[in-house]
Parts: sequence; structure tokens; C-alpha cells
Amino acid sequence: MLLYHNIYFTVIFIICFTVPTPQPSNAWFFVGNMSSIRYLHTSTLISQDGSVLITGGYNAVVGLASTEKYIPSTGCFQTMSCMSVARYLHTADQLPSLSSFVIIAGGYNTVSGVLNTADLFDPMTGNIITIALTSLRYARRSVVFNASKLVLIGGGNGVTTIATGDVFTAGSPSLFTSANNAMPMAPFWHTATDLGNNSYLAFIAGGMDGRAIFFSAVALYQASSTAFISLVAGVNMPTTRAYHTATYLPAPYNQVLLTGGNLDSTT
Repeated sequence: MLLYHNIYFTVIFIICFTVPTPQPSNAWFFVGNMSSIRYLHTSTLISQDGSVLITGGYNAVVGLASTEKYIPSTGCFQTMSCMSVARYLHTADQLPSLSSFVIIAGGYNTVSGVLNTADLFDPMTGNIITIALTSLRYARRSVVFNASKLVLIGGGNGVTTIATGDVFTAGSPSLFTSANNAMPMAPFWHTATDLGNNSYLAFIAGGMDGRAIFFSAVALYQASSTAFISLVAGVNMPTTRAYHTATYLPAPYNQVLLTGGNLDSTT
């Protein structure tokens, strides 16, 4: 268990087998089809109406600029405005304090390569405002703090992986700025997890670099100082790990559960 600014959190590695508790209904059912086949896209729950915004992705031929909303009450998808550019391997996060715009950031484009732009997308009207990131960035992770701050962590720029962060704070004007320092590693296919409890901390774990070197290193990002914090070597994961998942378990556990992933480029 780690102590940082009077906040305890634990990184755990669990293997267990349990029988799921029976639920009132375990039925699956189909809903309407999307307008396009797509993968490497994003889905974002929209707070205003409970819909789900689907953006971008790849259709096995080209990247997509299209967006659509899933409407739970009808089970159908509604086509929305296209983004300013086709993108996949991007992020899409809603910031309530920014008039509930969704920030669709970075990613890869099959024509121009890695992107350094973000679209501020109004999910109710489809209006878009395009702004710049501080660097080219795809396959990175994003974390939202206190409904008003967003950080993009790590990723690749088309040449190598990067250890920096792009920080967005809702305000006037709303622009991305660079984090105040860099991580001890430069990962993509890593995880970044909000530690909750109004800690304004994100826990960054694992990933790999452009040479397919996998990491066991971990670090913190502190939103209040817009800075990364290195952790002692003894806190590293017991094994390298990329393409994994990370989930914060709130009190009384205050733990981050890491599951699955690759150990190296062959396993």
C-alpha cells in the first residue's frame, strides 16, 4: 500500500475464479446497426440525454470522420456531424464544465498520419470547434479531473513514443498546454487511471515503447501541479505489461486492479 498526500492506494494483481451472482435477466438482444462498420473508435456516455456518442474509427480500408449517437429509448443510431478530420486510436471525453462538449483528441489518420488536433464536439447540436494539441499524439490515455480538466498521457508521435502530457483546462480561451515535466517512461498501450477521492491523481502503469520494449514501471500524474511524479523502483509491477486494463476500486478498497495484457512482443 502506498501513501501519497495522506491518500492510500494499492496496486494489486489478482487471479481468481468465481461464479457470477444470478441477475434478474441475463439476456442479450440486438439493437439497430451503426451507419458504418468501425473499430478503433470511441464511445462516450452523454450526460444531457443518456445517449452514447460514437466517433471515428477504422473500417479496414480508411479512417472515419463520421460520428453517430446511440439512443437507448429507441435502440437506434442517429447520424451526427462529421469530425474535422478522420481519426482512429484517439480519445473522446466529455467535460461538463465546458458546456458538456466532448473533446475528441489526437489519433491517427490514414492520409496525414498522426494528428495534433482536437475537436470540441457539441453532442446535442453537432457543432465543432477545432483546436491544437501541443504535439502529435495517438494511442495515448486520457483522464478527466473534476469535470473541468483533461490530460492526455503518453502515446506515439509517428516516430517514437513520448513521455509528455497535454493538459486542457476549461476556461477562456480553452487551449491545450504541456504538462510541467515528463514521465520516467515513454509508453503507449499503457493505462492511466483516476484514483478518485478527489485526489487529483492518475496512476500510470506499464505500456511499451516504439522498439517493442515493454515496461513494468509506474508513475503518478498530479492534476493540481500538472506534473508527473516518479515512484520508487520497488513499486513497479512484478512483470512487464502492455495492452492491459486498469480499474480503480473505490473505498473501502482504494486499489487499482490491473488485468491481462502482453508481457512482451511474443506473449
